[in-house]
Amino acid sequence: MMKALSKFAVLAGCSIAFNASAALIDRGNGLIYDDVLDVTWLADANYARTSGFSADGRMSWNAATEWVENLSYQGYADWRLPRTLQPDPSCEFNDALGGMNLSYGFGCLGSELGHMFHVNLGGQPGGGLDSATNADALALLVNVVPAAYWSSTVLEAYQDYAWLFLLWNGDQDYNAVEESEHWYLALQPDGSYDYLDFGLFAWAVRDGDVTTPPGGGSVPLPSSLLLLGSAVAGLMTCRRRSSAVALSRPA
Repeated sequence: MMKALSKFAVLAGCSIAFNASAALIDRGNGLIYDDVLDVTWLADANYARTSGFSADGRMSWNAATEWVENLSYQGYADWRLPRTLQPDPSCEFNDALGGMNLSYGFGCLGSELGHMFHVNLGGQPGGGLDSATNADALALLVNVVPAAYWSSTVLEAYQDYAWLFLLWNGDQDYNAVEESEHWYLALQPDGSYDYLDFGLFAWAVRDGDVTTPPGGGSVPLPSSLLLLGSAVAGLMTCRRRSSAVALSRPA
């Protein structure tokens, strides 16, 4: 049984144009510094699996939060999940729902994961990691899963739900915190709709820079990036949007 299915949106065409003068800097030892956001990412985007905390990296928000808050890596123990800006005027949709302002959809540059996907990697709205235009930046990272990644930010009035970012297509959405999978309604090539099951993963990040070891290098971003995403038959996606009380999902 499906519950609280309130809105569908089909991507017919989307573009983002912005200027960037930045670099992802390889600090060595599995640490990547973003000099625009002033944050340091783990180069391993599925370190929960690599470290043995999770068999495949799929986790509920509660488990992801526990993992990252207890993570110690290269002498740093202040790791966290990425933050999501709310409200975020750069997002495709900005709606009021249940006393909240919700910013979601494509083009969300205010979130740290959105910045990584769109600015650092050059990912296109509606496209996945294979649409990324900055191959050098992507090469600095390992185990990046084309699925959904948790944010540390919960919904303002419904804290049983937290924001996420889909690296599969650059979409910002939300999910119940106790779940470890995200159901996404997608338009199929034959014109029908079907749910895709994406695991929910965790990517550790921390505020600030780290000590630069010898040999650390940077990957500059182009001075101007034009990100274009066009939906074609078989690639168009339809996002399910639910009330903040119950997310839509199959029984």
